[in-house]
Amino acid sequence: MTQEQLIEKLQRDLEFEKGQFEDMYKDFCFYRERVAELTGEHAALEKAFHALEEEHEQLKADYEELRATLIRERRAHAQGDSLSYLKWKTIEVKKQDMVLITGCKKGAKNIIIPEGIEGLPVLGVEEEAFAACETLETVDIPDGVRAVADRAFVRCPNLKTVRIPKSVVWMGEDTFFGSPQTALICEEKSYAYWFAKEKGHEIILPEEDV
Repeated sequence: MTQEQLIEKLQRDLEFEKGQFEDMYKDFCFYRERVAELTGEHAALEKAFHALEEEHEQLKADYEELRATLIRERRAHAQGDSLSYLKWKTIEVKKQDMVLITGCKKGAKNIIIPEGIEGLPVLGVEEEAFAACETLETVDIPDGVRAVADRAFVRCPNLKTVRIPKSVVWMGEDTFFGSPQTALICEEKSYAYWFAKEKGHEIILPEEDV
C-alpha cells in the first residue's frame, strides 16, 4: 500500500468514526432529554400522589367525625324515650356514686341506655335486667359501661342486636342464654368481639351498622 492509499484509508476510517461518534452523541442527547422529562414527570406524579394521600386522610377524618356525630345524635334523640322504660339503682364504687341498670318496664322495644342518669355515670347492666322481655328488639349500651352481668338478656326472643362498647371488660357466661339469635355490634378485638366469637353470635362491626 502506497503512502497516498494509506492516507486515504485513514481519512475514510476517520470519517466513519466521526459519523459513529456524532450518531452516539445524538443518542446521548436524546436520552438525556428523555431522562429529564421522566424525572419531571416522576416529581409531578409524586406530588400528586402525596396530595391524594392527604385528601384521603382528610376524608377519612371527616367520615369518622360524621359517624360519631350521627351515633351521638341518634342516642340523644332516643334516650328520653328509653329512660321511661328503664329501671336503675345507685351504688357506691370507691366512694363514687354510680348507676346500675336493673330492669325494664313492659313494652320496651328499642332501648338506648344513656351514659349518665341523674348526673351519675352508668357502670353496668345488672343480672337479669332485661330477662324475658318479649318486646325488646335492640339495646344500645353506652361508652363507659364496664360490665354486663350474667343472664342480663336471657330469653329475649325478639332481641335482634345489642351494641356493646369497648369499655365493657366483663360479660357473664350466660348473658344471652336463650337468645342465640342476637347479634352483637362491637369493635374488632374488643371483649365483646371475643365473647361473640366464643358464643357463636353474629358480629356486626360499628361502621357496618351506621
